[in-house]
Amino acid sequence: MADNARERTQRESGKQERYTHGYESKFVEYLEGREVSKDAAFFQPHLKSGKSLIDCGCGPGTITIDLAGFITPGHVVGIDLEENQIKLAREHALERNLSNVKFEVGDIYKLPFPDNTFDAAFAHTVLQHLVDPVKAAIEIHRVLKPGGIIGVREEDTAGFIISPFTPKFDELMKLYVRTWKHNGGDPYFARRQRAVLNKAGFVRVEASASAESYGTPESTRKMGEMMADYMYTHLETAIQLNWVDATTVETLTAEWRSWGEHPDAFFGVLFCEAVGWVK
Repeated sequence: MADNARERTQRESGKQERYTHGYESKFVEYLEGREVSKDAAFFQPHLKSGKSLIDCGCGPGTITIDLAGFITPGHVVGIDLEENQIKLAREHALERNLSNVKFEVGDIYKLPFPDNTFDAAFAHTVLQHLVDPVKAAIEIHRVLKPGGIIGVREEDTAGFIISPFTPKFDELMKLYVRTWKHNGGDPYFARRQRAVLNKAGFVRVEASASAESYGTPESTRKMGEMMADYMYTHLETAIQLNWVDATTVETLTAEWRSWGEHPDAFFGVLFCEAVGWVK
């Protein structure tokens, strides 16, 4: 098999890179619910009609498609390493009958575009999963035109607010963080966005924060179900490494379902955001 940028990065770092969250159906449904108005609101004021944009790690493409609407008649390209996500994104684009957006399988470490191709770039909850986020940001910098802009957004695991919080949640979150780090990512990456963009050569880097919350019976029930399935997929590595057995993980993740039905349930998460420019 031919060598590729991702394999080289993993070999050089000595770490195996893996998208920890996986693609469990309820989690993909959550990803499909993302939209510019809440997930890219910080970036929206910088978007201009007629410009070109690349969305790195686009997933099922709902944010990408919204971005295309803001820059019409400019064009948007969404790239993702997962073929199934690209297929889903293309289906969503067809449903919206959009002609100025396309989706391609692509590696963020080696984007299939020449230098100075795009006016803007966006990456949502992507860099936190990478062994070398600086290398990825440098590659994004390469495909941006002079004066181009990047926008990134990630959640910080230390910014999770779970109430009621039980001892099982404490054990679960420790395993969650340990697994994420083992898979080559950083669950606390969000706070380092300015540093990473600065190292990648961006200028005038600015950071902000926003929150996502769930505090109604309907939303907590849905979130509890999604997080239970999502956490189980996330912790498959912990089971494989014998850090914990499958029965224990089932007991721990069931805590999310129980939480979702609790009348006092509340979940909040802090997202950090940053924008930077190319000279």
